[in-house]
Amino acid sequence: MHFWGGGAAAMGMIWWTFYSAKVSASTKNLPKFYTAVIILGFTALVGVFWEFYELVVDQLITKNNYISLLQQGGLLDTLKDLFIDLLGGMAAVWRFFYERKKQ
Repeated sequence: MHFWGGGAAAMGMIWWTFYSAKVSASTKNLPKFYTAVIILGFTALVGVFWEFYELVVDQLITKNNYISLLQQGGLLDTLKDLFIDLLGGMAAVWRFFYERKKQ
């Protein structure tokens, strides 16, 4: 799910960057590397916010601190989730630039 969520966040940022009328004029001439960094940065930000959301739900709402930390996997699980988010974002960026190159 994190892979698809990262891809969806990246596609949302790709749409906003390239197809939003207010933003696309200023980003059309950016090099691909800078565009990819902006999109992946947004994807990482969404992933971090999601991990904070999971933490808040585990600690404050369920109040199942000990059990939920064992089930979630702690820090290693969080880092894995963020890595998978970025992989999904990279797949979306690669696919977007591949399709754009074909045109």
